[in-house]
Amino acid sequence: MTQTADHPHFILFAHARSGSSNLLKTLQLHPGLRISEEPFHPLYSQWNADEPNYASLIRDIPSLESCLSPLFSKYRGIKILDYQLPEDVYAHLLLKPELKIISLLRRNCLQAVVSGFVAEQTGVWKKWDATPDTARRYKEMAPIDLQELESRLSYMKELRRFYSGVLARKPKQRHMALIYEDLYTDDFEVQREIIARIYTFLDLDMGPVDKDRLRYYLTPKDSKINSRETYALIPNVDEINRTFGCEETGFLF
Repeated sequence: MTQTADHPHFILFAHARSGSSNLLKTLQLHPGLRISEEPFHPLYSQWNADEPNYASLIRDIPSLESCLSPLFSKYRGIKILDYQLPEDVYAHLLLKPELKIISLLRRNCLQAVVSGFVAEQTGVWKKWDATPDTARRYKEMAPIDLQELESRLSYMKELRRFYSGVLARKPKQRHMALIYEDLYTDDFEVQREIIARIYTFLDLDMGPVDKDRLRYYLTPKDSKINSRETYALIPNVDEINRTFGCEETGFLF
């Protein structure tokens, strides 16, 4: 792994449906950054024909280490999601002293999990996946299985507890914690200040970033896939909100 003190490699570590793809797009507006998107996803080599299938190569910590060198020879950072590798392997990666970590957390677990169900039914995982047929697919959504929803919520909270403990051991100067609800707002100056802090954390200046594109990726009306309106199209949405909505988990509405 080759890096310099002025240009440390970094991990963008997030859970599913936390806005990490839009944050990656935002960070890559800077000409000094090249970031690999989810190299540990099983489909990564299908998305990137010239890349190996890292998910099949990584079995333990030594095999992870052997995969990091080719990745970081091409990319300044990598974006990964918390469920894609075993917890002990990820803990080792996150605590590597030479790596900086940007973690992205969505406080509202219920919206994150339900957004995943919606994406599975509609095929719209990101804003740029939308097609002329998208509106019809949203209107034809089926009810969400409550038992499966409960299982996914429990799993998300379990991972959150585990990785919160891991990242608490990371030196503060090597870890920057972000909250989805703080970043994706209608206050562009707040967003710009957060992105400027991220670039500073990565030893970069804010100067060359295209502010119009920055606004596009971070403003909810432009970047957010699901909302009160799309959740309302789920046939059993009221039952979901009534059964699982709480201060700890969050509410759909």
